[in-house]
Amino acid sequence: MGLSRIAEARTRSVIISNLPSNTQEGLLQQVLEKIMPINRIEVFLDKKLAILELQSQAVGLKATEK
Repeated sequence: MGLSRIAEARTRSVIISNLPSNTQEGLLQQVLEKIMPINRIEVFLDKKLAILELQSQAVGLKATEK
């Protein structure tokens, strides 16, 4: 039995916190895509964070090691 689609997406997700209040989602995505392959990004300026859904779990693990 495999992971559900939502659970599988969570294993590929990374949270970036303490974003500046003037962060622009499009520019953030452009910069991050140069570093790692991203499927989706959601920015929550009121909470000063972004949630990235990466293309693979391996990319997420590598990103969090730094």
